[in-house]
Amino acid sequence: MVLPEVGDTSAGFAWTGSAITAAQTVLADGTLGDVVTVMYAVAEEIGSDTGGGVATLEPSDSAVICNDGTNACTLTCTAGGGLTIARSAGADSYAASLWVVYV
Repeated sequence: MVLPEVGDTSAGFAWTGSAITAAQTVLADGTLGDVVTVMYAVAEEIGSDTGGGVATLEPSDSAVICNDGTNACTLTCTAGGGLTIARSAGADSYAASLWVVYV
């Protein structure tokens, strides 16, 4: 099996980010049609909380992917068909690696 190049959206793509606080765009609005599935690994950059798993989202859905009770990181599928990742509570920043597949 040959994996696509990073940035090749024909079969999915990898995205990584750090210092995540405000919303960072993973997919621009208007990119996806019906559904996005994201395999993720995420960690607080100052704290010790981590998260990992798979989230399947439709437009206007969101999923908290890391939450220590004070700080939280959320994936959001926008109503316009995009995908963002952001700190949704607390003051910590996050680092994340995502594998994104969408239609």
